[in-house]
Amino acid sequence: MVTIRIGFGLAEGPLLPAIHATVNHWMLSREKATAAALYITALPLGIIAGNIFCGYVLEVLGWRFVFFVFGAVGAIMGLLSWIIVRDTPAEHPAISLQELNLIEADYHPPYTGSATGSSFRRLMKDPWIWTNAAYNFFYSFTFWANLNWLPTYFVMARGTSILKSGYLSSMPWLAGLLGLLIFGALSDRIGKKYRGNWMAACQFLSIPFTAYAVVTPSIAVSLICFSVSLFFILGSMSIGTALIWELFDRDDVAKAYGLLAAWMTGAGILAPYLLGYIVEKTQSFNMAYYIFSCCAFLAGCIAVVLHLRERQIRDIRHHRINAMDPALAGSPKMMVH
Repeated sequence: MVTIRIGFGLAEGPLLPAIHATVNHWMLSREKATAAALYITALPLGIIAGNIFCGYVLEVLGWRFVFFVFGAVGAIMGLLSWIIVRDTPAEHPAISLQELNLIEADYHPPYTGSATGSSFRRLMKDPWIWTNAAYNFFYSFTFWANLNWLPTYFVMARGTSILKSGYLSSMPWLAGLLGLLIFGALSDRIGKKYRGNWMAACQFLSIPFTAYAVVTPSIAVSLICFSVSLFFILGSMSIGTALIWELFDRDDVAKAYGLLAAWMTGAGILAPYLLGYIVEKTQSFNMAYYIFSCCAFLAGCIAVVLHLRERQIRDIRHHRINAMDPALAGSPKMMVH
């Protein structure tokens, strides 16, 4: 089981960088956060359906059948992706010339000045990679804790059955799905120049709800608090994805996100173990969720710093556009970048 889990992680690891690079190649600047929100909704939708499905199957058929179904679905989706998806619009046989020109005309010039992107070594020396890594690390703590432990929390701390915990733990993820869609769309329409500030606001607003969810004696209030918390936590995910696409050159996105995903995965490894250790030692979930609230606060502070980098990148690209053709610098399309 341990060997298979390691192999599963190795195979799954390249998925997120590949998705980010592909979607970034296909989407216009004005729709990036919305696009990120739409495809990331697969995560809460899968968790909602998975919690309900797994709770039912565990009680009726046993845990092995869950793996059979998920394995078969994964194989089918892999085959469909191989047939349908292309890395860039220019590679897709069904794209029209009009659509191709529209997308490629929206590509911003590389702020590094390199048409092929930065080397891995150069990215490793970029302090903003590490700033983003710190944000993703602290942000992911609360996300992974809820992903791995929320059903168990309702069983152990609230005394529900396994089947009922599946239904209850699905509701906060439904709220997170709404947060993804709402904040992604809002960020594209009224805040695409301030994505870092949007991310910070979402993190700060999640804190009191995360902490109070484990304090209240009412299971209904706890469920509402977890729902509001995940509404903001997942809402910041679509914005943070679009921010990565804007902070790094198009040819660097997969490499940059691969580095950042490593830190997110690190949090995904530590968070469940940390929560489990604290629960074992204290016989309570409270302290663990207080720590995760502190992580959300640190992520919010770092997001404010990332906004400064947003402004710097916009200025660099504006100057490069102006240097190439001063007449384009003030045009509405160029001002988007």
